[in-house]
Amino acid sequence: MLKSGNDVIKDAKTISDMFCTNFSKIGLNLSERIPAPENSFGHYIKHPISNQSLFMSPTDLIEITRIVMSLKPNNSSGLDGTSSKPIQTGDVPRSMKIAKMIPIHKSKDKTDMRNYRQISYYLHYQKY
Repeated sequence: MLKSGNDVIKDAKTISDMFCTNFSKIGLNLSERIPAPENSFGHYIKHPISNQSLFMSPTDLIEITRIVMSLKPNNSSGLDGTSSKPIQTGDVPRSMKIAKMIPIHKSKDKTDMRNYRQISYYLHYQKY
């Protein structure tokens, strides 16, 4: 049961939709309250960095392939034993992009949505 203004909501689907809407707007609402900086990031760097401070040697597909192929498969799999195929192909399964949002009550009135925080539980996906 949640309160929305003077209304008491008891329908599980409506409550779920309310949490979804609330949690999906948190980042946007917070970002709108951040004031614009007075100075650029460069103003805060005490010792300016030379534009020549970082050098990366040119590489090619053969070198990258050799390094990737030298990785041990057991060390590069996820906690659930899944393969690194998404890294190899760039094809990320839809199931890896979905999280179950779980509202966790923080304190005070349980019928007030503002008293909950979200936990993102990423579901396991099937091994290729």
